[in-house]
Amino acid sequence: MVLEPDIFLTAHMILEFASIVAAMLVCIFCWYDYLYQWQRKMLVIALTFLIFGVFDFVHTLSYVSMPDFITPNTANKASTYWVIARMVQGLGILAAVFLPNQVIRIKKPLVIMALALLASGMVTWLVAVKLAHLPIMYDPHAMRQTPLKLALECVIIVFYLLAAFKIYTTRSNDIRDVYLFYALLVGIMGELAFVTYTNVYDLYNLMGHFFKIISFSLILKGLFDESIGELYKTNAELVRQSGELAEANRLLKESEQFKDFFLANTNHELRSPLTAIIAFTELLSDKETGPLNPLQRDYLNEISDSSHDLLNRVNEIAELSRIKAGKLVLNLEKVNLEEVITGVARRLKPQFENKGVDLKLSIAADLPAVRADHGRLGQILTNLMGNAIKFTAPGGWVRVNAALQPEDSKISVSVADNGIGIDLEEQVAVFKMFYQVDGTSSRKYGGTGIGLTLVKNLVEMHGGTITLQSNVGRGSLFTFTIPLYNDESKAAN
Repeated sequence: MVLEPDIFLTAHMILEFASIVAAMLVCIFCWYDYLYQWQRKMLVIALTFLIFGVFDFVHTLSYVSMPDFITPNTANKASTYWVIARMVQGLGILAAVFLPNQVIRIKKPLVIMALALLASGMVTWLVAVKLAHLPIMYDPHAMRQTPLKLALECVIIVFYLLAAFKIYTTRSNDIRDVYLFYALLVGIMGELAFVTYTNVYDLYNLMGHFFKIISFSLILKGLFDESIGELYKTNAELVRQSGELAEANRLLKESEQFKDFFLANTNHELRSPLTAIIAFTELLSDKETGPLNPLQRDYLNEISDSSHDLLNRVNEIAELSRIKAGKLVLNLEKVNLEEVITGVARRLKPQFENKGVDLKLSIAADLPAVRADHGRLGQILTNLMGNAIKFTAPGGWVRVNAALQPEDSKISVSVADNGIGIDLEEQVAVFKMFYQVDGTSSRKYGGTGIGLTLVKNLVEMHGGTITLQSNVGRGSLFTFTIPLYNDESKAAN
């Protein structure tokens, strides 16, 4: 059935532009699929439909009813561009299906697209200016397709059949391959329609264009379903992981609560007998209870020292639990930092002397008062200086420095030693609860791993910061800051 030229040309133009839009959408979908998954198959299809879209557009512009494009428009010119577009599509899909679908990462993929566009433009120009030297695809005198064009259309059908057979035999579960298989079958029907028509305005010609649009739509459907399917899969996986994370978080909170309960209960259970032991050792040490020989007194002193040491550790656990529960309140007041430092040094002096570690204090003159809890500030210094004693060998030294930081309205206090030092990888963990530099059962240095955690929390509750610099075998330097006391802080307190 031959249609009126005006009706055919209008319908043809609408169908061609619809197929061009569909081809560009396929190109865009495959392009972004490639950018995220780097599959060669998607890259080949994207380039195929990009080039096809260019030649299909040029084919539409070359129709007789359109303004001349580069050279005078003819039916043969339009048919030549048509055959080029269809051959590109057939070969491209065949290559995409048969080539191994490997991962190919191209550093600048946009360059490939630009080169494809440039090559398409050059071929378009060459075909237009050299059309007279190319084989004729449409005979204007007989007003029908030439045998060569019909043969090439049959070659395209063979390409489609081979690609469809390959997809069918591989039994791919990829939804994109399934829809591509159906698209190829519809494409074959379209090619049969193009081979069948005898007049350029034949209804079969338009039917071929309908089949082409349906074929492209099926490819788009596969790409769209894959994208949406992956989105839903990702969302479902995120929901699953979110549930697992919430459950893990719940279990972690329960574990944390159990740990806090255990620590609080253990603290209570240990404090009572320790208090009794300390009281009885003090009672036994009293001369009124009876004389003790030197060996008995040494044993009693050892019991007393060990009991006090254990009680201090129990108190640290209790205080850390109170801090975590938000129940520890600081009594912030005007504090003379020099007095606190010298007081702690005086209390620890016997330990320094017994171990043979030299202690030096370097306190800047006329240091202003700080805003702090007097007892907690002493506790911070006691922990840091006690650690310095513990990890410094006999004959070593410990230095305590205090200086004003006027730019920050704070005083900086540092405790340095030339002890064993801390490895760089362990420095980030020393402030964690229960962490110990030597965590083995046969470790040389005692402790619970709570002291530095408590120090960090107390410093931060004061509004200060604490840092560590250390080298293995060369010692450590702990530096913390305490805000200055002023009228504003007094009002806030």
